[in-house]
Amino acid sequence: MNELLDIMTIQGAVDETAGMFAYNKKLNTLTINVRYPYEVDLDTITTKTDLIGWIHHLAQKNWVNGAHIARFIEHVCRVKQWGIYR
Repeated sequence: MNELLDIMTIQGAVDETAGMFAYNKKLNTLTINVRYPYEVDLDTITTKTDLIGWIHHLAQKNWVNGAHIARFIEHVCRVKQWGIYR
């Protein structure tokens, strides 16, 4: 359980998605906890194009909103050490 880390939002901002995302470093997964745990294998995201594919996939879910998508992007970019704005 020690390898399961709750990721806080970028710059510690508080919003409705706080606590909904958990990163498991050992398994390299990001779990989104909205209605139920939804696990994303980060090994499937090796390029920013892969990230766009996942964004599109998640946007089709009826339990995902714009704030969830924004935090998902921020968390994946943080784990992958990708800049969002470049």
